[in-house]
Amino acid sequence: MTIIVTGCQRSGTTIASLILANSKQYILVEDDKWQPSQEGVFKLKSLMDSGRDKFIIQSPTALYNFHFIYHLIPDIHWVGVKRDKNKIIQSMKRVKWMQEAYPDYISFYNHHIRYMNHLWGLLKQLLPKDNWTEVQYPQELQDYPEFIPDNLRSDFTVKQTQLDTPKGPRYWTYDQPTELSFLS
Repeated sequence: MTIIVTGCQRSGTTIASLILANSKQYILVEDDKWQPSQEGVFKLKSLMDSGRDKFIIQSPTALYNFHFIYHLIPDIHWVGVKRDKNKIIQSMKRVKWMQEAYPDYISFYNHHIRYMNHLWGLLKQLLPKDNWTEVQYPQELQDYPEFIPDNLRSDFTVKQTQLDTPKGPRYWTYDQPTELSFLS
């Protein structure tokens, strides 16, 4: 069964996906390798229909299209990561998330977090309870060996999940993912 890990950007979807992929021994597909566009969803459905369905897909933006994705691939399970709003904003500021695009980025951050939480609430209303799980960050992740406490990761890069192993740029940039590029 494929699982999409979603939630607001900077809510902990990267580490939650890594923990889940490691525990289930599934292939981890990060948000820079798959786009929840119509083409990306159809390609994922084709893979799943052929029996290749052991993926953990980390994709905050999949939440924008959850209704389309669910009705095309109802077997997907959704994991929504919830994190304190102030901690999300702190993380967004640290990596300068979307700051170049929005001069009043703090106002944008607050609206965006509320919007993403609204979408997650809508998903929980519309999809059967068996199709989704909510995870509280950090409470439900901190006992896993992959989890690194906040005080040890103050200088982490955008996608870093291990001490002393930078991954991704120091500050957030927008790179359009290629459709299912993880298959290359």
